[in-house]
Amino acid sequence: MNRRNALVMCLAIVISGQAVIAMAQNAPQQPSSIPAGSKVFINPIDGFETWLVAGLHKKKVPLTIVAERDHADFEISGTMQIVEPSKWEKIAAIAARVADEPTYISTRVDVAISVRNIKTDEIVYGYAWRGTRKAQQSAAEACAKHIKAKIEGR
Repeated sequence: MNRRNALVMCLAIVISGQAVIAMAQNAPQQPSSIPAGSKVFINPIDGFETWLVAGLHKKKVPLTIVAERDHADFEISGTMQIVEPSKWEKIAAIAARVADEPTYISTRVDVAISVRNIKTDEIVYGYAWRGTRKAQQSAAEACAKHIKAKIEGR
């Protein structure tokens, strides 16, 4: 390789390096975290919001829960679906009990939440949980535990 080709090659490397730096500076930022002490409004979630407030307090999540959305930095929304066993599942469970077979049939609960930064409109966190009807407290505490981990950067 002669001196001129080497100079052209170095110049191309420098220009491409600057292009990569410019693209990195203009690249979209990763979704922001949830700073400790942020104010959070919890939307109604079919009664689950009460469990979620209790879970956030029990797990000592460093957030301030506010009653009005206008005073919040973040908003928690979600869904809760309760799925009852079908009649056939109930009949099968009764038959299994008569035959002394162990059976586990219960109402299922599916919970999904998302945390949205109100100012930037970014969804900064999402979590889903599935369990039995009697486990709404467990679902709320699991949501709280994972939100706390997000705040702590884990």
